[in-house]
Amino acid sequence: MSDKNLKIEGWDLTTCDPALRELLDIFDYNGDGFVSKNEVAKGAELYVKEEKKTKQKTKLIYGLLVGYLILVATIAGLVYGIVIANKDSQVVAVTGMSSAPLMSMDSHPVSVNTNEVDPPLGVISFLPFNALSKIKDIVFSVPSYDDDDVTKAIMRRVSGIDVVANVSFLITTTMGDTLVWDSRSDYTPIDQLNMTLADGTEHVGNVVCMTCSAINAVWDDKDIIDSLDAYTDFFFGDIEETIDGDEVESDGEEGGRRLHGRRLC
Repeated sequence: MSDKNLKIEGWDLTTCDPALRELLDIFDYNGDGFVSKNEVAKGAELYVKEEKKTKQKTKLIYGLLVGYLILVATIAGLVYGIVIANKDSQVVAVTGMSSAPLMSMDSHPVSVNTNEVDPPLGVISFLPFNALSKIKDIVFSVPSYDDDDVTKAIMRRVSGIDVVANVSFLITTTMGDTLVWDSRSDYTPIDQLNMTLADGTEHVGNVVCMTCSAINAVWDDKDIIDSLDAYTDFFFGDIEETIDGDEVESDGEEGGRRLHGRRLC
């Protein structure tokens, strides 16, 4: 087949209408002045591919735009929430307290570390059960190994607390120490704390003297105040006073196992 016969299946740009030549010129990929049907088909195929790429790019741009708008809305919401929270908080003085806990506008305590209190261990048995989870750390002392007259302070993280309300408690630390107080024993002082350390040594302490760290237990919380009042009444309810050489019980009761006189730690 001759070259002339091959060019019949197409358009000769040198002889065709100028308007058609301008339209077909973009399909003359080899620049020979002749556009074959195969070149037109190839051009159509390239056009379809570019059309798909354009649609994909458009979808990607729309997706990025929507994600950006969601991110902006999220940040704006967080900023607005923080601003509102700051507006709702103010420092309010509480009558009769040595420090002013942070209170919200509706007079509810805001939980911050500055509200920590250090009550004696003896108060644990008088706390409401829902307050036990706030006891995170305890501090107690034992005699030093070298000198029994020298005490060693120990701080432990609480692992668990078992309580019989107003009667006894058992504290287990994360180190494996156990501290037991039981007011029902007739053979030990009512304020005696029995301590068994993780190393196996046993010691005796005093629940009236030793302290615990109650995280976010606010002093003006009615439950805490009631617990402290119950603790004070339990241990010091019939403190004896000396008047003109005579011992007088403050509440008129006799007997019982409350502390008679405040013991020194």
